[in-house]
Amino acid sequence: MRALRVETLRTAAIALAATALLATPLTEASATPTAPARAQQAVKKPDPWGDTLKQLGVQGWNEFRRNSPSTIHPTFVESDLSGLNLDGVNLNGADLSSANLRDTSLERADLRDSDMWFTNLTGADLHGADLSDSSIFYSTFVNADLSDSTLTRANLTNSDFTGANLVGARRDCKWNPICW
Repeated sequence: MRALRVETLRTAAIALAATALLATPLTEASATPTAPARAQQAVKKPDPWGDTLKQLGVQGWNEFRRNSPSTIHPTFVESDLSGLNLDGVNLNGADLSSANLRDTSLERADLRDSDMWFTNLTGADLHGADLSDSSIFYSTFVNADLSDSTLTRANLTNSDFTGANLVGARRDCKWNPICW
């Protein structure tokens, strides 16, 4: 009797599954798994600010910033700006978190009040750059040139300055947890 109930239940389950399959016609769209569609949506979003900066160049970008409302704070999160010549660029208030600025020339750049979490500045030229009031956490300045730069009130927590040139850099130990 128990074997009969198990067989009846098994038959009922198979019939139910077959009915469900027949109720929804199998089309090309329904046969495509949804995981790849989600993966395609997760593809890195376009970087409009990085692209704009690259297209306009430093002079055009700075003119754009002068003519824009002061409330604009461009986001360069995960942007690849490596190896570019951005001397004198106005990135005041920009979010450069996780950006790649490796070997980028940023001489005399205005980076005041910027966010640089996990930013790669390895080998970057920041001679005379102003990084005052910036939040610079876990960033890499290995072999970077920060000579004559301004780091007053910048928070440099857990950033790596191995081999960096800090000759003439202005900093204050009152606000900066890392004093060298």
